[in-house]
Amino acid sequence: MNKNALPLRLGSAALAALAGLTPLAPLAAIDFTPRTEEINFPDGSSIERRYFVDGNKFYLINLAPNSELTGDSGVARFQFRDLRGATAQMRASPDYYSFAEDHLDALLRLAESFAPPGTTPDGEWESTSNFLHLPHLPNHGLSRSYKLPGGTVRQSVVFINFTEKQQILLILTAFAEEFPKALERTTGIVGSLREITKAELQASPIN
Repeated sequence: MNKNALPLRLGSAALAALAGLTPLAPLAAIDFTPRTEEINFPDGSSIERRYFVDGNKFYLINLAPNSELTGDSGVARFQFRDLRGATAQMRASPDYYSFAEDHLDALLRLAESFAPPGTTPDGEWESTSNFLHLPHLPNHGLSRSYKLPGGTVRQSVVFINFTEKQQILLILTAFAEEFPKALERTTGIVGSLREITKAELQASPIN
């Protein structure tokens, strides 16, 4: 675990926000609790593939170097060991939010509930369309800086339309000087997420 990682706890504000946001219709939901498939080779070597599930569907994800994936209860947690204070979370969004200007208040209410503990806001929210620069995954990011005694923390809460029925919530937090590298790494991880069959998951190699 990254000893410099900033804690991101789901406090009472976030729990209340999540509880109060009821989807208009049942949502498809990837369970972002990480799972591992170990592939063994005849020479005795092996590799591990990390994936998530949605019912009988499998979603493979590729980790970047110096990245660690843990998680439970439907939340994937990423630690970037070489980047000070850099962490990320992926979870199913509680609703399928519109990115239209007149719907941003709902996104802001949820984003505010994930403020890093022990910090104070430093400036206003910045709203950015296609924040992750992934053309195949429409997304919208809300970013803000926070003050800590030891420096400035940057956080982005990103809403990602993974499918027509599945929206993902990404929360990226890092000290300001490390944030650009953390964002680049996280973008690569999100961009790698793809559906595969069980046979593909267990096969070697994956093309």
